[in-house]
Amino acid sequence: MKQNGLKLDKRTQRSLTSGADNPKPDAGQISKFESSIGYSFPDDYRKFLIDHNGGKPSPNGVSLPEIASLKGTVLSYLHGFNHGYSDYTLRGVWKKFSKELKKNYIPIGSDPAGNYFLMDLSESGNGGIYFWNRDVLEGDDESEIVKIAGSFSEFLNLLN
Repeated sequence: MKQNGLKLDKRTQRSLTSGADNPKPDAGQISKFESSIGYSFPDDYRKFLIDHNGGKPSPNGVSLPEIASLKGTVLSYLHGFNHGYSDYTLRGVWKKFSKELKKNYIPIGSDPAGNYFLMDLSESGNGGIYFWNRDVLEGDDESEIVKIAGSFSEFLNLLN
């Protein structure tokens, strides 16, 4: 199913329809935030924010074959706008991690272990989605940030 530029299967579309219960952002709010961080969101993610404002997806399993020691995790929450708790907003997580991450990454979701799903907002990143494994120690064989999807729509279709 293709809704507002997002190509989602019926199962994923149903599950995201019951996303965040908080007021949805309008295009102006999103544009203002984009200006404040110096990057623009890809169209599919922008449409998702307007339609769903983040939320708790179901199904929420994420296979991570790229990370040998982890195999998979759970997507607990997709950050949006207008949430009563700032750690669940894009602005809140941007402020919290902007000094720790490269400027072009923004946390768009999290798992129960405190790891994050990042979107690469650089021109060359094309909105790719990365898993930020915050448990990786310096000197480990694994990278702490690993690409898992080429776009937000592709990421949503990975949920199982």
